[in-house]
Amino acid sequence: FMEALTAQHLSLSYGHGTNSTLAVEDINLRIPRGEICALAGSSGSGKSSLMRVFAGLMPPTQGVVQIFGEVPNPKRLRLAFVPQNYGLLAWKRVRENILLPAHLGHDIVDPDFFEEIVHVLGLNTLLRRYPQTLSGGERQRVALARAFVMKPDLLLLDEPFSALDMATAERSYALFHSLLEEFPTTCLLVTHNPREAALLADHVLLIGGKPGEIIADLHSPSEQEIRNILTKLA
Repeated sequence: FMEALTAQHLSLSYGHGTNSTLAVEDINLRIPRGEICALAGSSGSGKSSLMRVFAGLMPPTQGVVQIFGEVPNPKRLRLAFVPQNYGLLAWKRVRENILLPAHLGHDIVDPDFFEEIVHVLGLNTLLRRYPQTLSGGERQRVALARAFVMKPDLLLLDEPFSALDMATAERSYALFHSLLEEFPTTCLLVTHNPREAALLADHVLLIGGKPGEIIADLHSPSEQEIRNILTKLA
């Protein structure tokens, strides 16, 4: 399959009947295999809702999502999802947090590969610590290590850098690039930050207008191009 992810006429509502809220309406998108794609737009535009559907955590209300030609199924496909709060378990040490998805899937992680990821992310000295003793940047690196250790077919990142101060975020962008160069995978990144989208992605989908509407499909855009379109929307 050339496409890593496709969505056709995808809609998502929360609630029922008169109490239902439309989060995403009739969206169509395709992400080629091997691409880093950013889904950018203001908060409340339906980005995180889409991510939950793509991660197989909730079914769409209407429409079809396919990942490598299949319905999203975390049991069959290696989907790594890094949520906004990083999703680390407070009662497990860093090492156990990184290895958790592998253990849940009864996979054996190659120790050399584990060491390589931990080394690239600079986590060697943190493996015995608990998440609550780490800084935001350290937690984020643990969440990325956990995602990459899975050797995912598709990496889904929901605002992974938003909780970081500017200097830490800039370091994280560089680190993320080096990780993807060393361990290539298809990646979909949700962000509200035009600089992040322009720096990290080959391909940027801008979302806004009506709920979840894709208003621009840009290849290698500049930060200013993204800002200009988002400003018109605001």
